[in-house]
Amino acid sequence: MVSTSSVSLSIKPSLKKGVKMSTKHFREYERADHRIIAKTLSQSHKVKNPSEATLDGISRLYSKKGGSWVLFFEGNPKHVALLKNVIKAVVKRSKKK
Repeated sequence: MVSTSSVSLSIKPSLKKGVKMSTKHFREYERADHRIIAKTLSQSHKVKNPSEATLDGISRLYSKKGGSWVLFFEGNPKHVALLKNVIKAVVKRSKKK
């Protein structure tokens, strides 16, 4: 079980119907960990514009739970699954609020 007590997902909804908000494409983030988290949020959880604080929080939580970014980018399946579980837990917790 992944504890997400220190991370909250902030999504800025548009104020008026029909008004498009500018979304940041996941490739536009400078840090690799932010890019992969934003891509996963966009593709798997339909979160199009996560805040920098959300990305930082998920990254810190992943590391705190024993995740290694080096092993993740080398393709270690345990670390890939851990990141997916952390992201899923944060999204699930944010929907409860």
